[in-house]
Amino acid sequence: MTAGAAHKAGIPVSVCGEMAGDPALSQLLVGMGITELSMNPSAIGGVKRVITRISQKEAEEKAIRCLDCSTLDEVTDVLGDCLQIFD
Repeated sequence: MTAGAAHKAGIPVSVCGEMAGDPALSQLLVGMGITELSMNPSAIGGVKRVITRISQKEAEEKAIRCLDCSTLDEVTDVLGDCLQIFD
């Protein structure tokens, strides 16, 4: 909701820190409408690999599915395909 309201007002929404630099979670941030991610330079490669392999629509669908989850195991299941990239 925050990202949607900000976009309507022409205000960029950024996330900085560990969550932005986590490849599995970065796709959720993108799916929630976050357009700027700030992270440690060492995290850029992993995040880039994930977010370039998923469309905006797919990211949005994953975010919606994760918001409907009630346990960490359910969220892990939604993110499973992303997590497999690094296996």
